[in-house]
Amino acid sequence: MAHSSNEYGGRGGCLWTARYGLPDSLRKSDFPVIIALALTIQRKAQEMSRARFYLLFASVAVIVSCATTNSNLYDPNASVTAIDITTHGSVDPSSRTIALPPGEDELLLALKNAFSGDGWVVSTITTNTRYVMLLQTQVWTYEQRLSHIDLSVVDQKTSSEVLSGVRNTKSPYDPPIDVKAVADLVVSSLKKITSPPAQ
Repeated sequence: MAHSSNEYGGRGGCLWTARYGLPDSLRKSDFPVIIALALTIQRKAQEMSRARFYLLFASVAVIVSCATTNSNLYDPNASVTAIDITTHGSVDPSSRTIALPPGEDELLLALKNAFSGDGWVVSTITTNTRYVMLLQTQVWTYEQRLSHIDLSVVDQKTSSEVLSGVRNTKSPYDPPIDVKAVADLVVSSLKKITSPPAQ
């Protein structure tokens, strides 16, 4: 059965087919309508695909932007507050011996070097020293970088704490903790509270 353009609402029927460039000979049958509907469905599907593509593109752009921002936050050369130190007592200058936890990680090596460089006798056996350091650390799992340091220097003779220090990083994108700066600050803080030798 043939249909005129008027049966499709004037120009409406022609618009469906003309939009897709169908020849006039095909516009007078049911075939153009079926084709037009099929093309319309295909076009809608393509539009949905485009929308998903744009959504994906926007998501990637946001992720890249965040990664760039975070990479800018992580600057290995950025200045870092090494550790917050609090002193609670004094150090006997005649007994500058300290036991550090056993181990060879970066922080412990830095502490050993700093104490030895300042004239301390360093050991891992607590019975041989006047002072002992208690140390707790945590790392960011994937980056394997220090995220938390909690340390305390205790006078074993008086069972009192003479120094404590803590350092936290809030994000793996924070600048890394400078372990040498931590060690140097601990030793210099102990030096400041070392009692002058008796006259």
